[in-house]
Amino acid sequence: MCPAWSLTNATISLLSAIAAFVGVLFLIFAYVEYKKLKGLEDKIEEWFNKTKKDMELTQKATHKIIASYFVEDPNLKIKLLKEAEKIYPQAYNLYNSMGYAYIDKKDYQKAIECFHKAIQYRPKDPAGYSDLAYAYHLIGNKELSEEYKQKALELDPQTEFWF
Repeated sequence: MCPAWSLTNATISLLSAIAAFVGVLFLIFAYVEYKKLKGLEDKIEEWFNKTKKDMELTQKATHKIIASYFVEDPNLKIKLLKEAEKIYPQAYNLYNSMGYAYIDKKDYQKAIECFHKAIQYRPKDPAGYSDLAYAYHLIGNKELSEEYKQKALELDPQTEFWF
Protein backbone atom coordinates (compact mmCIF):
# COMPACT_ATOMS: atom_id res chain seq x y z
CA MET A 1 0.00 0.00 0.00
CA CYS A 2 1.25 3.44 -0.86
CA PRO A 3 2.25 5.66 2.14
CA ALA A 4 0.45 8.66 0.62
CA TRP A 5 -2.70 6.57 0.40
CA SER A 6 -2.65 5.66 4.10
CA LEU A 7 -2.00 9.31 5.03
CA THR A 8 -5.07 10.30 3.06
CA ASN A 9 -7.10 7.53 4.71
CA ALA A 10 -5.92 8.69 8.14
CA THR A 11 -6.84 12.30 7.29
CA ILE A 12 -10.25 11.26 6.05
CA SER A 13 -10.80 9.15 9.18
CA LEU A 14 -9.76 12.04 11.40
CA LEU A 15 -11.99 14.49 9.54
CA SER A 16 -14.88 11.99 9.73
CA ALA A 17 -14.39 11.64 13.49
CA ILE A 18 -14.29 15.44 13.90
CA ALA A 19 -17.41 15.83 11.76
CA ALA A 20 -19.21 13.16 13.79
CA PHE A 21 -18.15 14.86 17.04
CA VAL A 22 -19.36 18.27 15.76
CA GLY A 23 -22.60 16.64 14.63
CA VAL A 24 -23.17 15.15 18.09
CA LEU A 25 -22.41 18.52 19.71
CA PHE A 26 -24.88 20.17 17.33
CA LEU A 27 -27.56 17.63 18.25
CA ILE A 28 -26.95 18.20 21.97
CA PHE A 29 -27.09 21.97 21.46
CA ALA A 30 -30.30 21.66 19.41
CA TYR A 31 -31.90 19.47 22.10
CA VAL A 32 -30.97 21.91 24.88
CA GLU A 33 -32.31 24.86 22.87
CA TYR A 34 -35.50 22.92 22.10
CA LYS A 35 -36.04 22.32 25.81
CA LYS A 36 -35.46 26.03 26.54
CA LEU A 37 -37.94 27.03 23.84
CA LYS A 38 -40.48 24.53 25.12
CA GLY A 39 -40.11 26.02 28.61
CA LEU A 40 -40.48 29.49 27.14
CA GLU A 41 -43.57 28.41 25.24
CA ASP A 42 -45.09 27.11 28.49
CA LYS A 43 -44.26 30.39 30.28
CA ILE A 44 -45.79 32.43 27.46
CA GLU A 45 -48.95 30.33 27.53
CA GLU A 46 -49.14 30.71 31.32
CA TRP A 47 -48.65 34.49 31.00
CA PHE A 48 -51.28 34.67 28.25
CA ASN A 49 -53.84 32.78 30.36
CA LYS A 50 -53.15 34.96 33.41
CA THR A 51 -53.42 38.13 31.33
CA LYS A 52 -56.67 36.93 29.78
CA LYS A 53 -58.11 36.18 33.23
CA ASP A 54 -56.97 39.59 34.55
CA MET A 55 -58.58 41.33 31.58
CA GLU A 56 -61.87 39.52 32.14
CA LEU A 57 -61.87 40.42 35.84
CA THR A 58 -60.89 44.01 35.08
CA GLN A 59 -63.75 44.30 32.64
CA LYS A 60 -66.28 42.93 35.15
CA ALA A 61 -65.04 45.28 37.86
CA THR A 62 -64.96 48.24 35.47
CA HIS A 63 -68.62 47.69 34.56
CA LYS A 64 -69.54 48.11 38.21
CA ILE A 65 -67.30 51.16 38.59
CA ILE A 66 -68.87 52.81 35.56
CA ALA A 67 -72.36 51.88 36.76
CA SER A 68 -71.57 53.62 40.06
CA TYR A 69 -71.03 56.90 38.18
CA PHE A 70 -74.75 57.00 37.37
CA VAL A 71 -75.99 56.29 40.89
CA GLU A 72 -77.00 59.19 43.12
CA ASP A 73 -77.24 57.32 46.44
CA PRO A 74 -73.72 57.13 47.97
CA ASN A 75 -74.59 53.92 49.82
CA LEU A 76 -75.58 52.18 46.60
CA LYS A 77 -72.46 53.61 44.92
CA ILE A 78 -70.29 52.18 47.67
CA LYS A 79 -72.07 48.82 47.40
CA LEU A 80 -71.32 48.64 43.66
CA LEU A 81 -67.73 49.69 44.22
CA LYS A 82 -67.21 47.11 46.98
CA GLU A 83 -68.53 44.45 44.58
CA ALA A 84 -65.98 45.66 42.03
CA GLU A 85 -63.28 45.50 44.71
CA LYS A 86 -64.12 41.85 45.41
CA ILE A 87 -63.84 41.05 41.71
CA TYR A 88 -60.59 42.90 41.00
CA PRO A 89 -59.09 45.07 43.77
CA GLN A 90 -56.56 46.74 41.52
CA ALA A 91 -59.15 48.01 39.00
CA TYR A 92 -58.39 51.49 37.77
CA ASN A 93 -60.22 54.34 39.51
CA LEU A 94 -61.97 52.00 41.96
CA TYR A 95 -60.66 53.61 45.13
CA ASN A 96 -60.83 57.16 43.80
CA SER A 97 -64.52 56.64 43.02
CA MET A 98 -65.15 55.00 46.38
CA GLY A 99 -63.39 57.88 48.13
CA TYR A 100 -65.72 60.40 46.51
CA ALA A 101 -68.74 58.31 47.51
CA TYR A 102 -67.53 58.50 51.11
CA ILE A 103 -67.03 62.25 50.72
CA ASP A 104 -70.68 62.44 49.62
CA LYS A 105 -71.54 60.70 52.91
CA LYS A 106 -69.24 63.12 54.76
CA ASP A 107 -67.18 60.14 55.97
CA TYR A 108 -63.86 61.83 55.31
CA GLN A 109 -61.73 59.28 57.15
CA LYS A 110 -62.99 56.45 54.93
CA ALA A 111 -62.46 58.68 51.88
CA ILE A 112 -58.86 59.27 52.94
CA GLU A 113 -58.35 55.52 53.37
CA CYS A 114 -59.69 54.93 49.86
CA PHE A 115 -57.44 57.57 48.33
CA HIS A 116 -54.45 56.00 50.09
CA LYS A 117 -55.42 52.66 48.51
CA ALA A 118 -55.62 54.37 45.12
CA ILE A 119 -52.04 55.54 45.63
CA GLN A 120 -50.98 52.10 46.80
CA TYR A 121 -52.18 50.55 43.52
CA ARG A 122 -51.12 53.46 41.28
CA PRO A 123 -48.29 55.38 42.95
CA LYS A 124 -47.43 57.27 39.76
CA ASP A 125 -50.96 58.52 39.10
CA PRO A 126 -51.38 62.11 40.33
CA ALA A 127 -55.16 61.66 40.77
CA GLY A 128 -54.80 59.79 44.07
CA TYR A 129 -52.59 62.52 45.51
CA SER A 130 -54.89 65.25 44.22
CA ASP A 131 -57.90 63.48 45.74
CA LEU A 132 -56.08 63.12 49.06
CA ALA A 133 -55.25 66.83 49.00
CA TYR A 134 -58.94 67.55 48.49
CA ALA A 135 -60.02 65.24 51.33
CA TYR A 136 -57.52 66.81 53.72
CA HIS A 137 -58.70 70.24 52.58
CA LEU A 138 -62.27 69.25 53.50
CA ILE A 139 -61.29 68.34 57.05
CA GLY A 140 -59.21 71.48 57.42
CA ASN A 141 -55.76 69.89 57.43
CA LYS A 142 -54.00 72.48 55.27
CA GLU A 143 -50.54 71.02 55.86
CA LEU A 144 -51.38 67.55 54.50
CA SER A 145 -53.54 69.07 51.79
CA GLU A 146 -50.58 71.11 50.55
CA GLU A 147 -48.21 68.13 50.86
CA TYR A 148 -50.40 65.98 48.62
CA LYS A 149 -50.93 68.85 46.17
CA GLN A 150 -47.16 69.06 45.80
CA LYS A 151 -46.87 65.30 45.24
CA ALA A 152 -49.54 65.47 42.53
CA LEU A 153 -47.70 68.37 40.88
CA GLU A 154 -44.40 66.49 41.01
CA LEU A 155 -45.99 63.67 39.03
CA ASP A 156 -47.82 65.97 36.62
CA PRO A 157 -47.13 69.70 36.66
CA GLN A 158 -50.38 70.19 34.71
CA THR A 159 -52.50 68.89 37.60
CA GLU A 160 -55.32 71.30 38.34
CA PHE A 161 -57.06 71.72 41.69
CA TRP A 162 -60.63 72.93 42.06
CA PHE A 163 -60.48 73.74 45.76
